[in-house]
Amino acid sequence: MRLHLIGLALLMFGCKGKDSAIDPGSDDSVSCSEPSPVLMRRLSRTQYANTVWATVDLLGGQTLTLDLADVLSPRLDALPTDSTDAGLSREDQAVTQAHADAWYLVAELVADRAIDPVHFDTVFDGCRDAECVDDFVAAVIPRLHRRDLSADELDFYVDDVYGSAPTHTDGLRDVVLVAMASPYYAHLVEHGSTEEGDLVQLTAYELANRLSYHFWSAPPDDALWSLAVDGSLLDDVVFTTQVARVFADPQTDDSLDSFFSEWLEIDQVAPMSSLVGSPKFDAFRAGFTPSPQLTSDMQQDALDLIRWHIQHDGTLDDLWTSDLNTIPSAELAEIYGASPWDGSSTPQRLDDGVHAGLLTRPAFTASGLPSTRPIHKGVMIRKRVLCDQLGSPPADIGEEPDVDPLTSTRERTEALTQIPGTSCAGCHEYINGLGFATENFDGLGRHRTTEPIFAEDGSHLGDTPVVTQGMPRVELEAEDILTDAIALADALAASTKTDTCVARYWFRQAYGHTEDLVADRCALESVSDVLTAGRPLADGLREIALHPAFKLRKFDASAVGGAL
Repeated sequence: MRLHLIGLALLMFGCKGKDSAIDPGSDDSVSCSEPSPVLMRRLSRTQYANTVWATVDLLGGQTLTLDLADVLSPRLDALPTDSTDAGLSREDQAVTQAHADAWYLVAELVADRAIDPVHFDTVFDGCRDAECVDDFVAAVIPRLHRRDLSADELDFYVDDVYGSAPTHTDGLRDVVLVAMASPYYAHLVEHGSTEEGDLVQLTAYELANRLSYHFWSAPPDDALWSLAVDGSLLDDVVFTTQVARVFADPQTDDSLDSFFSEWLEIDQVAPMSSLVGSPKFDAFRAGFTPSPQLTSDMQQDALDLIRWHIQHDGTLDDLWTSDLNTIPSAELAEIYGASPWDGSSTPQRLDDGVHAGLLTRPAFTASGLPSTRPIHKGVMIRKRVLCDQLGSPPADIGEEPDVDPLTSTRERTEALTQIPGTSCAGCHEYINGLGFATENFDGLGRHRTTEPIFAEDGSHLGDTPVVTQGMPRVELEAEDILTDAIALADALAASTKTDTCVARYWFRQAYGHTEDLVADRCALESVSDVLTAGRPLADGLREIALHPAFKLRKFDASAVGGAL
């Protein structure tokens, strides 16, 4: 499939947009053999925490895990939160002193508990003198480094780390501490299997790590590790089988939840109960009192809809149009005017004529305010669902025009942002129409046909009709007038831009950096082509690992820290 990048200068101040296509220009001869460079990657906060708990289980099983449950979590919580400013948390590759301090303190805590008399014999397999240290190092350190170690590296742990300690017990403690404090522990280090050139095939160990950390956010399990040790993971048939096994594992569900939460900003749903007690909000909620749990229920509703479609061969288009009931609680069911889902049976259709797909769910329409946020909704769809670029708002937007208080949110938004000739109008021509399509849902996600207007003291000033019709410009140059969110859902499903946009964000999740639309074109198209063809979303998600680029690493010789 040929996809082209169309540059479009939006009309006004600083607002330039591009469509989301994957594009190497018009040259079909561009090679797919050399992907963009991948620097050495730091484990994300989630990946690191999962790695630590896997280490604890490897060393001491359930007993050590239970012993550390209350004291290790605060140490892990001290790690800096990964920024999503770039788009996804895995793209945050900053390494600060706070990271180094937290890594060391975690390693120290685990090592100290490992030599506690209660755990010592379990962790060190009864090793009571120097004669068995070699065996412990050879068995455990490769698992902690997640690679095969040379004889010199193993000797370093035995002779230098263990050998320099004052006692046998201190030596074993230091072996665990140094291994967990190593850069090999907190990073995905990939040297490749060849010594020459800047494009290398990953080793079996490195491939096992890529696979498990992408889909599980965790280190390889025993089965994957065994296939790395004997090298059979490099066989295409074996690897394809493992991709299917890893993807089907329940650990993948959590990683997918995290990805979709970040990509679609589900993790940023506003609190629904924070304004309870304020006159204006109390009048707006009209007797419905949102609990602190409601926000989480809204998030779960959206994630359950996504998960159901992934697990039951749903397509990406289904996500934009499906009206299946995945409501997790009676409280959220009241918002919908429906009954909650039991969480296991085949979901029934809402069939209410207003909910069509993911973007009509309260997680995307509710603001937690008496008013809605059409600009916020429009920007999210434009940037996250369609992968169009938007310029930054101007530093000075001038004086706000006077707006009649008895106007709808839509009318106020249009008055503030769409006045011809202003610095705002050019961008908002491509934002507002997307946000207006769901104005028939209020700030709590409830369906409405009119918008009640309240003063700050809670007095009811009047009602205005809700208008959802608009020009959303799913394709930037399109001028189709769509009536409502259902029509928008159909337009999103019909557009290939959503397919290519998912491919781009999923690439970033897999590789930890923004895609190069030339070098990474074929890896991106391998995913987007699956989705455009109407195949299951699960197939597209697996496809990223099945493309040959997943087994390669390209070095950037000019980049500091490209290898270890």
